[in-house]
Amino acid sequence: MTLSLSGLLNYWRAALLDSKRHIDPDSLSLHPLAFGNLRNGQLERRLTATLWAEAETGLSRRERERMSAINLIVAFQLLQPEYRHSAISATMDRMRVPMWLCLQVTREGKLLVSGNPGDQIIVDRAVLAPASGVQTFSQITEVDDYSGSNPPPADGSDWPTFWRYADQMFTSLFGEPADRFAPRHHVNLGAYIACGTRPADASKAIRKVYDTLIDQDDVPAPLLQRLINPQEAKDVTGIAENAALKGRHLGQMSGDFPLNRSQRQSLNAVTAVADGEIVAVNGPPGTGKTTFIQSVVASLWVERALVEGGEPPVILASSTNNKAITNILDTFARASLPTQHPLSASPLIERWLPEVTQYGLYLPSKREVEKGIRPEHAAAWCHQYGQPWGGLPGSMENDSYLQGAKDFWISRFRDWAGQDATDLKEATETLRELLQLKASAMKAALTLKDTTALLFDGRFPTASDIARLRAVIDQDESRSQTLRECARTALELSHGSLLEAIFSWVPAVKRRLWSRVHSYLDAQNLADPAWTWKTFLGSATLRAWLDDLIAKHERALDRKKEAVANWSNWLHALQPILAEDVQKEIAAKPDILDERLDTLVRPELFHLAARYWEGRWLIEVDAATRSRDKTFTGRDRDACERRWRRFAKLTPCMVSTAYTAPRLFDYYKGSTELLADFIDLLIVDEAGQVPPQVGSALFALAQSTDRRRYAAAGACLGN
Repeated sequence: MTLSLSGLLNYWRAALLDSKRHIDPDSLSLHPLAFGNLRNGQLERRLTATLWAEAETGLSRRERERMSAINLIVAFQLLQPEYRHSAISATMDRMRVPMWLCLQVTREGKLLVSGNPGDQIIVDRAVLAPASGVQTFSQITEVDDYSGSNPPPADGSDWPTFWRYADQMFTSLFGEPADRFAPRHHVNLGAYIACGTRPADASKAIRKVYDTLIDQDDVPAPLLQRLINPQEAKDVTGIAENAALKGRHLGQMSGDFPLNRSQRQSLNAVTAVADGEIVAVNGPPGTGKTTFIQSVVASLWVERALVEGGEPPVILASSTNNKAITNILDTFARASLPTQHPLSASPLIERWLPEVTQYGLYLPSKREVEKGIRPEHAAAWCHQYGQPWGGLPGSMENDSYLQGAKDFWISRFRDWAGQDATDLKEATETLRELLQLKASAMKAALTLKDTTALLFDGRFPTASDIARLRAVIDQDESRSQTLRECARTALELSHGSLLEAIFSWVPAVKRRLWSRVHSYLDAQNLADPAWTWKTFLGSATLRAWLDDLIAKHERALDRKKEAVANWSNWLHALQPILAEDVQKEIAAKPDILDERLDTLVRPELFHLAARYWEGRWLIEVDAATRSRDKTFTGRDRDACERRWRRFAKLTPCMVSTAYTAPRLFDYYKGSTELLADFIDLLIVDEAGQVPPQVGSALFALAQSTDRRRYAAAGACLGN
């Protein structure tokens, strides 16, 4: 069944609005409020003192002195169920509040309305139809219709104006004024008040994505289309490994452990599927899903570095689970190698930019920034359009940092390479050339391993097997020489004397010549048992038979030589990427090749790419600062895309919650537009915990458009 995108978008949008329209009364410390005081906008002295005491708890004297008003939430009335022992008791065993007001109160007890008056009124979704299994008092369509036809008072309106609007709205929606409203099976306990603020509108950016897709038919969202109308699911764990798939596994951030079988299968699945596909990776905690994310990200980052003048991929990892976000950030905090690793003491594995250690970039919400970012996490934020980004980019994209960073990077390059470079461009190109050399050698080794295995019926030979095969080849070459000598002798015997040659057609002579040749060939173990004197037609037939025998032998010999040559070339291909002792180890046990590539070669490729991208970042930012390029604050699509690519040169994986990310990936073109069809790889972690109305907006941002198939556009991970 094909689902309607517009229908689902409207449904998801409504679901998000529902969550915004509800406050749980049990979560508040409620105090009774005389309805007359609420109508007049003035609280009694004792209640005011109680509310202020609650709000000031835990605050310093200076903080208390700065406060002129505190935030309140008012329940127009609290409805209590009349009874609990009935068929519907399970759905009525809780307090209900039809309407809430979000207000402020001064120390003198005066009620105030802050901001847009319409935003300070919440008609609780829990009392509106449609709803399943609960008694409702009005309909959500009536709320929307009333709001649409009765605009709220202007900002800054006085209390009587606001109260009149709120009271009329209540009466219109529920049929009676609030002080007299008592629906069936409920008792009106009157108005109540508590310290607190309206629920945070966390889904605003997500709804904006849906509004854009609903209003603009031409916004590309192919990955979202695939999400809601997927093709028949395929089990990708059975994808056969081959050199092409393994060759796209180009990077590992850590050299501690090789990938296990299930991780390798998952990586093969991501690299094997076409652009725009979605791969679901499932597994209980501790099975290596986060390490798998590292492998995908590292491989994609390296692969793009191999393209001359190319740009890094923009990869976003997201979730609604804060623990999952923290785990991903911790995973990308560093790319360390064990102390016994051959590269552990090399300058290559260190970052060549001052004050940068992380490989993940956290994109937090404004609230998270205000709470404080953990020092071990790199972060970037921009909470006001047209302003420079804060966090890691803000501390690095300036002249003072840049000059020191260029000198530091060149000095680290010199320490690693043992030679000077003319400039940044020459040094970065040196890194890329070495990266290409090693990546090509690894791919060649993997290809030769596959082709050689085909010559051995799928089983790749060990060094011992090749030694035995070389001994067989020596014997076969000697045998080849012997065959040629035997052929010459047999042909001479087939001619006989001049007289025998003249009368070779006579049966008795023919039998004698055949017997002579057959006896000789039989002594050399070359006679054909099916061959009789009657089939002996002379030297021409014998020559053809002997030539065919020699040709078959030499073809078999050539295949053995080809197998040995391929194996030798395979071993030779390992020389640029592995030490001699490791080559010998792999030659003895070829099955450990992937493990050694994971722990020794792929980490080196990752760090070569990382140093290369750092150099490219320095070159780009240096040029941008010199020309006062608008890329630092610009809002058009080109400036925004270049900014994200620049961030990706420093940190291959960007991490943000599913609520925050949709707000960040936009641009300005007369109005704020969605940066759709941009993210190269979207990773949704703990996907089973992400509601579809929340997570689906991310899929509108992601879709690989590069036909070289760097990676699938979507990967979902979950327990």
